[in-house]
Amino acid sequence: MAAALTEADKVLPGLADKLIFSRIYRWEHGAVQLPPGMICKQYALRRALEDEFDDLCVAGDGLYKSSLEVSFLTGVRAAHHVARRFIDSSDHETPY
Repeated sequence: MAAALTEADKVLPGLADKLIFSRIYRWEHGAVQLPPGMICKQYALRRALEDEFDDLCVAGDGLYKSSLEVSFLTGVRAAHHVARRFIDSSDHETPY
């Protein structure tokens, strides 16, 4: 833990002094490590799909990187897209 705090202190000076407690979790299997250039390719794929299919919403896909944050953010983004489409279409429809 000391080595990790030393590295973290380089990025966030004073962090080690403010840490109240820590716990280390060892995962049986490591996280996905993408090969060089893959994020750029995945971004280009997402842009191409979005440009081609206006109604396409993909959430939790981990297309850029597999993580909870990516899953959450892609879900929020998809929800915003659906909400905008719903609001836009409701401007042109009658309520009956």
